[in-house]
Amino acid sequence: ADFTAFLKSLVYQEQERINGTFLSVSILFTCRNPGIELLCHALIEEFINVYISMVTHVASLADQSGAIRKIIPRLSHTDPHVRARAFEVLDNSGDFKLNRLLIHTIERKERAFHTRAELPVTQHSVYELLNGFMANDRTWIGRCAGYAMSCMAVEPVK
Repeated sequence: ADFTAFLKSLVYQEQERINGTFLSVSILFTCRNPGIELLCHALIEEFINVYISMVTHVASLADQSGAIRKIIPRLSHTDPHVRARAFEVLDNSGDFKLNRLLIHTIERKERAFHTRAELPVTQHSVYELLNGFMANDRTWIGRCAGYAMSCMAVEPVK
């Protein structure tokens, strides 16, 4: 039980960073260029998908019935009816708060490329984000951010 509690605390600590990643994607996605799109896909792959995997793993550990482990492949199914039934199983199994977090994150990921930032986006804020990602310790993210910056054909903001 202590190990599961520890894992849950890790999930909740990462939640704020993931929310920031979703905000970054919505801001960056206002710029339509191939470099930005590549970076957004990389951010979702490197951060969001890893987080979803982590939450799924912790949720399945917290569920003693084993039901969550069985429906994991169905959570991202293309058929909305299959996904709805999988989400229904989540509602009735394991840790409710953790399962809600998982559902919310998966739904946000599905909408990520269709959501525009609600805040006013300036070119300066986009450059700041790109510079931040260029300095990221994950090489792939840094390289994608560098490519996105070159596609914008401007000097990086200092």
